[in-house]
This record gives sequence, C-alpha cells and structure tokens, in this order.
Amino acid sequence: MLTGCLSIENLVDSILQEQKVLQDAREVTQLPDEATNQSTNSVSRDEATKLLTNVRLQAMHIHNRCRAWRFDVEKVAKATRSEISDSDERLTYIAHAMDNEADRMNTQLVFMKLSYFRTALSEAWKPYKKEFEDVGTEAIRACAEIRNVHRNMARAIRMHINHNPVEYSLNISTDEMMECLKKSDNFFNSIGV
Repeated sequence: MLTGCLSIENLVDSILQEQKVLQDAREVTQLPDEATNQSTNSVSRDEATKLLTNVRLQAMHIHNRCRAWRFDVEKVAKATRSEISDSDERLTYIAHAMDNEADRMNTQLVFMKLSYFRTALSEAWKPYKKEFEDVGTEAIRACAEIRNVHRNMARAIRMHINHNPVEYSLNISTDEMMECLKKSDNFFNSIGV
C-alpha cells in the first residue's frame, strides 16, 4: 500500500472539473456560431464589442488557469514515487484519460479553427475582421494550452509508474522531463496552437 500524500487522482479531478466549468461558459468555443447567429446581414459595433470582449476575457481566464495547472504538472513531475498515493494501475488509467482528453481537445481545436475561419469571411463580420481574427487566435491558443496541459500531465504521471527496468531502460530524469515539457510548450506557442 502506498502512503504518499500527493493524490494525482484528486489533482487531475480538480483540473477536469475546472475545465468543465470553463467549457460550460462556452464563450470561447461558441463565438463563431454566436457571431453568425446574431445577425446575418450586419453586426453592430456594440454587438461585436460585447461578443469579442467576452471571448477575450474567457481566453485570458483560461490562460491564467493553464498557468496554474502547469504548476500542478510540475509538482507531479518533481514528486518522488513515495510521495504519490495512487497505485500504478490508477496512474496508468489517469494518464490514459489525460491523453484521451488531449485528443478530444485536439479535435475540438480543428473544428474551432474552421468555424473561426468561416465566420471571419462572412459579410456581417467584414468590418471587424481584424479584431475577430485576433480574438479567434487568442481563443484557439487558450484551448491549445488546455490540450498541452493534459498531454504534459500524462507524461509527468507516466514517469511515476513502476516499470520493469529491462523493458524501460529509456526512462528520463525529472530534469529531462521538465526540459521536454518546456520545449513542447515553447514549440506549440511558437506555431500558435
């Protein structure tokens, strides 16, 4: 029986619950639909400003939450196995669930990009095209950050699963893992996803 004080399951559950609250707000993912449903021929300056401001605030909130979640990923990566109270089986399940959530977010990002592109080309949004594209980029980056947190958490969790040393001789150290996470985040930020 493991006696560690860090429960990765509880940590991941709180991240997923908070993410669900963010998704329920739906401003970021629903902007294109809301934008095209408000008016087919034209969008007033007030409507555009209100909608774009709400999305920008939501994207900033997601960015701030992801910054906090990265500290959780770092906490998991730097923990020793004895500090973690979850079993290997549970850790394997959680890592797999985080990968699945990252894959789901990736699919959502593809559809978001298409929706934002379609709306940016619409007649109603032509006067606000630049603003819409800027906010759309922020929203897509915010959702990509969530995806990256999930992927990085899965990697950090897998570091703590007890492996047969013969089969897994390529395990990396905590410092190497942290360097990998930084490079991954930097790469995805540099290409805007």
